[in-house]
Amino acid sequence: MEIKYFKSDFTPLAQTQVWLFEVDSQEIKREIGLDKNNRVVFALPDKNCPRGLFGDSPVSFNLEDMEVITKEEFEAMWDTII
Repeated sequence: MEIKYFKSDFTPLAQTQVWLFEVDSQEIKREIGLDKNNRVVFALPDKNCPRGLFGDSPVSFNLEDMEVITKEEFEAMWDTII
């Protein structure tokens, strides 16, 4: 099972400009929402939202429309919030 990392400018929430996703077999495992200054606004899942914002949403994604990023890029941003 391969884990992949993606960046998207999909902005369903006003305060987010960019989303970073960790995806395993087409399922989003972790997600990070960034504002226009690249600051973390959301980092999910967490205790209040254990499936994440998109895990509980009927929104579907076409991963081919997203920019691929490295695990290191994702983890560096994730590490700023924990």
